[in-house]
Amino acid sequence: MFNDNWETLLEGQDDGVATVLNEHPDVRILFERRHKLPSQLEINNINPIMHVLLEGTVENQLRDPDMPEVKAAIERLEGKGLSRHAARGCVTRIFIKYFYDVLSAKKRFDENRYRHQVSLLGTDFDRVGRNSPCPCDSGLKFKHCCMDMADDFKTSKLAGALCLGQGMYIFGPLESFVEDPLEPILQLENRGHIADYLEEHGDIQGARQCLEESVALAEGYKGGELLMNALQDLELLCINHRLRDGIKVAERLMALTENDDERGNYWCDKADLLARIGRTEEAEQEFRSLLDTLSLWHNGRYRYALFLEENGKKEDALAVLRQLVVDKKEIDAVTYQHAREVLRDWEGS
Repeated sequence: MFNDNWETLLEGQDDGVATVLNEHPDVRILFERRHKLPSQLEINNINPIMHVLLEGTVENQLRDPDMPEVKAAIERLEGKGLSRHAARGCVTRIFIKYFYDVLSAKKRFDENRYRHQVSLLGTDFDRVGRNSPCPCDSGLKFKHCCMDMADDFKTSKLAGALCLGQGMYIFGPLESFVEDPLEPILQLENRGHIADYLEEHGDIQGARQCLEESVALAEGYKGGELLMNALQDLELLCINHRLRDGIKVAERLMALTENDDERGNYWCDKADLLARIGRTEEAEQEFRSLLDTLSLWHNGRYRYALFLEENGKKEDALAVLRQLVVDKKEIDAVTYQHAREVLRDWEGS
């Protein structure tokens, strides 16, 4: 079975796609908001919608009584210890070859050959000679048939995993972080990249929804150890786009940390957000409360000076910076350096 009615699949009128979307909930927002986005949607050279459509097509084949080879292959791979998702991912890796032949080269979908090749999944080709008959029963020599696809017949416990990038939650080889293609940390990583993509294309509300989903997932994952990371991503979006929700996010971050430096920075973020949505007096009161509470956290005075200058009180800001410079021996070197550089710029302007 080959279903090329992609619009029907995209509209969610397809059982296979619905099943895969339930397994990849991080991609659902792209389906729902795709009309606001470029038609050739790619994130780090991966099209996550196409990933779901292809796996959804194979899921339909699994349920199709006229495609028993797909069901048999998946059940056989599950028997070897692969998850259902990974087993289906192995089949999808074979199907992709045929899909692109149909889509790009306008070739006919060779269903019989596809059935044979699906049956070969997990076969060890190392002992098949180049001039031996191909195990797919095509009648051709191996070198003229499936030899170029030998790697595609190998199985992997992470087949079907969708990873749109690294550097937000996953650092290093994927195998070092996940043992299952549906590990929640993959969703967290993907949502970070999806939110960046939505923001880049002007869909700020979509980006916010995506990051809020990350926060909800992080709350219950690994005892919440990644919650601060998820909240930080959401806070940054709110700061960049003056979103009121950022105030509550900053307050949550303040409550989660016991480190004065971190708490002070989140407190400053809250004050800056208040100012950016027009609540300047409340913002200044937050800064004053911060300086009273964390009197030895001198970076707070530096950020207070930036706030004053941004809100039309440059002389007051200069006074704060000059006092920081005078107090050189009492403050940390980084704060002193920043204060001196900004003071020099402002006094010279």
